Amino acid sequence: MKILFLQNFWHEHIGTMCLAGVLKSRGHSAAVAIGKNFENLKDRIRDYSPDILCFSCTTGEHLWALDVASKAKKMIGAPVIFGGPHPTYMPDIIENENVDFVCVGEGEGAMQDLIDALDKGGDPSGVPNIISKTKNGIVRNGVRHLIENLDLMPAPDRSIYYDNYKFINDNPVKHFMAGRGCLFECSYCYNHSWKELYRNKGHVLRYHSPSYCIGEILDVKKRYPIKTVVFEDDTFTGNRMWLTEFLEMYNKKVRIPFACNVHASTVTDETARLLGESGCFRVNMGVESGSEELRRMLLNKKISDAEIVDSARRLHRHGIKVLTNNMLGLPGETLEDAFKTVKLNIKIKTDYPWCSILQPYPNTRIEECAKKYSKKNDCGGKKFQNTFFEDTVLDQPDMEKIVNLQKLFYIAVKMPALFPVVKQLIRLPLRKLYNALFLMTFAYRYMRCHRMSPVEMMIFSIRNSRLYGKSLQP
Repeated sequence: MKILFLQNFWHEHIGTMCLAGVLKSRGHSAAVAIGKNFENLKDRIRDYSPDILCFSCTTGEHLWALDVASKAKKMIGAPVIFGGPHPTYMPDIIENENVDFVCVGEGEGAMQDLIDALDKGGDPSGVPNIISKTKNGIVRNGVRHLIENLDLMPAPDRSIYYDNYKFINDNPVKHFMAGRGCLFECSYCYNHSWKELYRNKGHVLRYHSPSYCIGEILDVKKRYPIKTVVFEDDTFTGNRMWLTEFLEMYNKKVRIPFACNVHASTVTDETARLLGESGCFRVNMGVESGSEELRRMLLNKKISDAEIVDSARRLHRHGIKVLTNNMLGLPGETLEDAFKTVKLNIKIKTDYPWCSILQPYPNTRIEECAKKYSKKNDCGGKKFQNTFFEDTVLDQPDMEKIVNLQKLFYIAVKMPALFPVVKQLIRLPLRKLYNALFLMTFAYRYMRCHRMSPVEMMIFSIRNSRLYGKSLQP
């Protein structure tokens, strides 16, 4: 069968590449179409003439996917499959008239079995992880066990992006995942719901073998332009034994500068040393809030200010730059709490301060708390946009000032002498100016932390602003 994945952002999605690798190993064909709306996609859809249309979407992005699915289905009549975070935690999306199947959770085995069944004219309604719309109603199946040995899966098929989209091929930043899963259960994240979904269904945190990861990177290096490796694992440093073996091998065989995500509690001096020696030039580390009380009690991020400060110091000591992830607009957050977030980032001398506005996504623990403060008690995802940089769904004191502070966060942290000025500016109704400053600092930070040249960044920004609209993804 011919499967077409549709998306609206110029970026290789590792999940899509993994699914394409599995489907191609079964003799099917797979391709990707990228476009801002149906008008940008219809020629690609018509030319490829797929048997199946697939959408992997987050909350907010599902609105775009439903719109495109309705028009694409009308044009070619192919069945539509939805998967990814939003359908996994909001599976009732199957009730939409344009959605025929929903893939819940890990997709490789499920998609393989579903497409094989459709190809052979069989009954797909009994496939684990798949919710099916049938003549007799909706059939909901439980999930299968998690994939324990990731090395047994076919390699991600990058050709669906790199061989068809020159812009993505030429981007010197290439993305990888060494494993799957996360040790932590922050209230704003889906990991708690994921662990409930897969209770007694296998180990959540799993890694490819170091040799598998090294082989994949070297293969990409041989075939495509690459000067920066980005590991997208939630917590790259979650298994110290695996990490030590991998970094020693990476240091000997690869030596391409790389970036990864770390949790401050996992950053020992030895870990920082190994990361620095093997070519890690930047890590992403969650600070989230400068209020230790909010961080611990609301966000369930059990880490102290002192641990964050010490981790940043260790990383800097070994020549590694730090990108901090922060959120403003938390339920119950005061303006002074928001200022504490700026101050903590200044204290640790973060190289790349990154700040979003909290979006209380469905089936996260923070969603229930946020409902107390939400506008019209609606924060369940129906009206979310595909960005967490524009506004808030919460209605509480000083939110206008806090949203303005998010726009000026980079300036306040990187130019601390201007922080007193920023405190006064956020009281003024100058949102258009703040948005413009945010986009400029966002682009500059993105360019620096991905080791892109100004020309590469300009091309990236133009391409995605045309496609996506006002907001850029992190």
